[in-house]
Amino acid sequence: PNVDPVSWATAQSTQRVMERITAALDRLEAGTYGRCIRCGGTIVAARLDVMPYAENCIDCQRNVDRR
Repeated sequence: PNVDPVSWATAQSTQRVMERITAALDRLEAGTYGRCIRCGGTIVAARLDVMPYAENCIDCQRNVDRR
């Protein structure tokens, strides 16, 4: 069967966001929500307001994005 590439990409992106939200809920339950998973530093509230499932502080995310 033919798969629409746009639909497939959208479904993949949605799945990734759902996984990140689930991981954020797990961190909330564990008491580590708002802490960077790389350095343990605080993720600023403004970042969490925009992306509540953020797992990295801005500095660590920049390092991830450079790769």
